[in-house]
Amino acid sequence: MTKKNILLFSDVGIDDSIALMYALHHPNIELVGIVAEYGNVSQKDTVP
Repeated sequence: MTKKNILLFSDVGIDDSIALMYALHHPNIELVGIVAEYGNVSQKDTVP
């Protein structure tokens, strides 16, 4: 099976951290990038 290129959009909280680890270690996934965004709080509260 060929690898699938994946661009991961994530707020990198607890649940998304698991997804990131899964994507990094899965033999059929080529992680081509990560877009970090805010999740359960407002963007204003997440940007310094």
